[in-house]
Amino acid sequence: MRMAELEQGLRLTRGILKARIRGHFTPLLVNLETTHRCNLHCSFCDKASPTAPQMETEDALRLIGDLAGAGTMSVCFDGGEPLVHPGMGRMVNAAAKAGLRVAMSTNGILLPDRLDELRSVSVLKISLDGPEQIHNQGRGPQAFSKALAGAEAARRAGLKVALRMTLASHHASHWPFVLDLAESLGAVALFQPAIGSLM
Repeated sequence: MRMAELEQGLRLTRGILKARIRGHFTPLLVNLETTHRCNLHCSFCDKASPTAPQMETEDALRLIGDLAGAGTMSVCFDGGEPLVHPGMGRMVNAAAKAGLRVAMSTNGILLPDRLDELRSVSVLKISLDGPEQIHNQGRGPQAFSKALAGAEAARRAGLKVALRMTLASHHASHWPFVLDLAESLGAVALFQPAIGSLM
């Protein structure tokens, strides 16, 4: 584990303990959805749209400053696809400069062109639904190969990569594939249930 990651982990632990002991609760871990725009049209997504409104960069920068001032320890940029936001690089850098641990959830497609803006991201969580046919079925042609190209480019750039599978009824059985693929890439595998999808 890198020293910076260890320090961030210790800060987060101290923040949680302080909140529990003093009863003073702050938003320690925050997901920021600064856009619901996306470069994909996934069949199962209920929020992403290419024309959805998105947060102005300056408003997002103020919010990041407010979160840091309130004691937030970590932010994860989410969406939509966070990398379609033109101000994402500025947001990532502002969050890191404010001392926040920065993560990002992405479909991976735009990563090769945006890596220089993401040097301060602690982990890039790239969505993957299973084998190529399954992934492309829900996300569109070539989505799988482009996601993998993004993951490999990020790894070559020295960034930490995780493959994130949101478990839903139409593909949950493919989790071993995602686990094996993450291991072969030297990445972490993350699994989270889609709300209401596994009944």
